[in-house]
Amino acid sequence: AARKATKAAASRLGVPAPTSLRLAPVYDLVCTRAWPALSKHLAFRVGDAVDAGAMGPNAWRKFAGEVQISPKLVLDAAASVSTRVLEQAADVAQRLIDEGADPRALRRACEVVLEHARRSARLTEIEGKPEKKKKEASQEQ
Repeated sequence: AARKATKAAASRLGVPAPTSLRLAPVYDLVCTRAWPALSKHLAFRVGDAVDAGAMGPNAWRKFAGEVQISPKLVLDAAASVSTRVLEQAADVAQRLIDEGADPRALRRACEVVLEHARRSARLTEIEGKPEKKKKEASQEQ
């Protein structure tokens, strides 16, 4: 039963087949942190985390174990997404403004997204460092 539930959870997260792994598309996520009235809880828990602001490498490792994927693969994917967000956020924000988005609301959402992307990139970068750095990261979780 647990394996069946794990497969169902994995399919909802966009993990299609053992030969090709990917996480849910980022466009499925909403930046609720920019609007205090919206819930801070994730639609799906990641490891033990239900709050994206409390997520760190331990949550991703636990998630990897639950869906039977290599923790390194999951942490690498988190690092890759964080890096891409940091590299592309300004261009995406400008395109949205050009298409009619409210610049003030978008600026707030972009600040929050970038703050979390920086934190995620920093935590996943620390994962590859010696134990001293890992200890620092665990204090941020």
